[in-house]
Amino acid sequence: MLISTKGRYALRYMVDLARHTDTSVALGDSAARLGISMKYLEQIAANLVRDGHITALRGASGGYRLKRTADSYTVLSILQSVENHLSTVSCIAHNPMLCERADDCPTLPLYKRLQKAIDEILESTTLADLAKSHEKSV
Repeated sequence: MLISTKGRYALRYMVDLARHTDTSVALGDSAARLGISMKYLEQIAANLVRDGHITALRGASGGYRLKRTADSYTVLSILQSVENHLSTVSCIAHNPMLCERADDCPTLPLYKRLQKAIDEILESTTLADLAKSHEKSV
């Protein structure tokens, strides 16, 4: 599985918001702190607003903030907001599986086990976990 730049930036952005829960965060402030272009971060924020992860506030004290506490977001849910698919191989990216060789594929069980392990890690890791580990490294 390859997590795209958009996915990596979405996680970094959500960690930034998690570290600033006391106020709304201007997109430009996050972009500057994270070294991400404002235009690219706008696209990411739009996806995260659409999926109910963050709230956009207008006005002088406007900006973005998390809708819930950081421990209620999983890495998987955040990545699903911005990634087209999170599959280890293309043949399992679709449900039902589109591969005509699925019934006779000797490697498919391996790919399914690998996907399950990755999904379990992404589902069991929260935004709070990422924010905590980032605090320790800074």
